[in-house]
Amino acid sequence: MRENWVIINKKGDVKAVAEEQGVSEITARILLNRGLDTKDKRDVYLHPSVCGLRDPKLLFNAEKAARILAKAADDHQSIRIVGDYDVDGITSTYVLYKVLKERGAEVSYRIPDRIADGYGINRNIVEEAVEDGVQVLLTCDNGIAEYDTIAYAKGQGLTVVLTDHHEVPVRDGHQVIPPADVVVDPKQEGETSPFKGFCGCVVAMKVMECMGADIKPLLAYAAMATLCDVMDLQDENRTIVIMGLDELRRTKDIGLIALIHANDLTVASLSTYHIGFVVGPCLNASGRLDTAEKALQLLLEEDKGKAAAAAEELVELNNDRKAITEAGTERARMIVETVAKKQAEANHDTDWEKYLDKVIVVYLAECHESVVGIIAGRIRELYARPTFVLTDSVDGIKGSGRSIENFSMFEEMSKIGDVFTRFGGHPMAAGLSMDRNKLPEFRKRINENCTLTEKELMRKVKIDLKLPFEYVNTRLLDELKMLEPFGKGNEKAVFAEKDLKIERASILGKNRNVLRLNMVNTSGFRISGVYFGDIPGFIEKISTVYGKEECDKMFRGQTDKVVISATYIPDENEYNGIVTIQARIQNILV
Repeated sequence: MRENWVIINKKGDVKAVAEEQGVSEITARILLNRGLDTKDKRDVYLHPSVCGLRDPKLLFNAEKAARILAKAADDHQSIRIVGDYDVDGITSTYVLYKVLKERGAEVSYRIPDRIADGYGINRNIVEEAVEDGVQVLLTCDNGIAEYDTIAYAKGQGLTVVLTDHHEVPVRDGHQVIPPADVVVDPKQEGETSPFKGFCGCVVAMKVMECMGADIKPLLAYAAMATLCDVMDLQDENRTIVIMGLDELRRTKDIGLIALIHANDLTVASLSTYHIGFVVGPCLNASGRLDTAEKALQLLLEEDKGKAAAAAEELVELNNDRKAITEAGTERARMIVETVAKKQAEANHDTDWEKYLDKVIVVYLAECHESVVGIIAGRIRELYARPTFVLTDSVDGIKGSGRSIENFSMFEEMSKIGDVFTRFGGHPMAAGLSMDRNKLPEFRKRINENCTLTEKELMRKVKIDLKLPFEYVNTRLLDELKMLEPFGKGNEKAVFAEKDLKIERASILGKNRNVLRLNMVNTSGFRISGVYFGDIPGFIEKISTVYGKEECDKMFRGQTDKVVISATYIPDENEYNGIVTIQARIQNILV
């Protein structure tokens, strides 16, 4: 895949920032590159505390929503929470349910079934609520795109409190706000919060804070949702995740502890990686392959035995989900490459990558619809293109999309909204439903409208600065730890070195998926690097440029002719109690 290496290098007085914060100029450069262009921003970033959380009343309509819910609770009105089947929706429902229950409210919840109900509140859920004598509907992580359903609920005499964080639908250039009694969504016009990148759980938490709730124990769930919904770890979000991780590491939630232990982890050592890639996916798996209410019930469980059994079930569901995802990803990859290679062959060309659609649309007829979003993300990563993956559903086809920079998925879908029966989402991710016969039209029009250039379709590799290996030391590693937690919007610092001679290469690991490179730079400084990327592709490049014989010699440590450029993240390697500094190689140019 073609790559465009870009050095960020945002403007600022590096030396002054280094002196101000007592850090190296390397770390000062990284702070500036992260957009921390004032002392106040840098102070909050490096020294987060509860003071970094703003008054929840700044969130437009949060106080009004809290007043309505408080009165409903005090008047013993029946409240029903309608959540969503992912981690954000599950934790949002948990936060609202726990706080309202503790206040003495008559409260129940309903999480839509992914297959039977689809995403978000719908007419059937409203009718269920009316039959059950519910008086107040409270949505979380959904509802902003359901104008007709909310209007129907109001027509049935229900009070509707809508909390969401998704993009507001636009018609004729104007936002279409559902006719709820109150709408809390940081994406709506008139929003007064200085930061608008919250997940649904944080929006719910802020409404509860306006109602007088102690948010300290709720931060654990808000942090999980922020990480699992892949929100930008900037501004308040970063503070929420740092403080929430602290709460998670001393949680008393019996269900959550059981899930952590079921994954062979310890509560005290939880990291953002564990939440985003181990624990979170288990909660998600219940909504993908079963019902998300199982995940919510686990979080609410107070019996240790029942919690342990439920946690094991979620781990098994996640294992099944992983297997389904791997098979679907491979099938999607084969479809995408087969089409592009046929076009290349017809044009007597060997460079099939340039025949890929700008916007990839893959139809997997028998794929489980719960994993199409994950597969779309995997294909997006492989080819650095906006990707939609669709599959059969009861009433047509459903799909999910994952995007890249410079392509607002929701905005582009809005331009061809007549193709869909239903759609919604963010700039970077979206969901959709359509009639099966509309698929060719969708593929054609989404590509015809696409204005992405060839440069924008190259994988962008952002580099903080060129840094010779000899500048990496324990002090720098300690300073880099101050920048944690890492994630979207606060990525790890990436450095680059060029003209690196490879003294020896070796492939390690039970699955032979780790490439170790012993390298020396132009200053004669030696360092060991590890690469977890496309090892066969690397070997093919070396063989093409230097010849197979030199490639073989490289693996025997008998050549110094192979020279590469690399981006890397400084890392520590512990072996037999000895800690050494190594480079975790991200990208390689031959």
